[in-house]
Amino acid sequence: MGVPVRVWPRAPLFMKKLHFVFDKTDKSKNFKKFIKNKYKNYSASKSSHIIIAGGDGFMLNCIKKYYKFQKPFYGINCGTYGFLMNNYDKKNLLSKITNSKKVIINPLNLMLTDKKKNQKRCDSNK
Repeated sequence: MGVPVRVWPRAPLFMKKLHFVFDKTDKSKNFKKFIKNKYKNYSASKSSHIIIAGGDGFMLNCIKKYYKFQKPFYGINCGTYGFLMNNYDKKNLLSKITNSKKVIINPLNLMLTDKKKNQKRCDSNK
């Protein structure tokens, strides 16, 4: 007689180690108060996901800053429009992260040439 074993298709919800980064807006400060009481904030290097609460610009800055850790990002809109972000909602955060669709974006690389023909390269991931 065998022992039933559950095979997880994804990492179980309780195994997620989240690193939270909050913008300085009132909405993200409010969200931070809620998160502090409910979740542990792991360091970026030891986390499984990086959760950004802010606007699109803040999200892009955080991607640039935390890109080196090679972790998936999940954005929560605490800004105005939030084209890159998920809806602001305090309920079922872990299941929303687990069930979210993976989207890969490519960092922008830019080559500038000034009037004197000097060139400068700008990489968004550095």
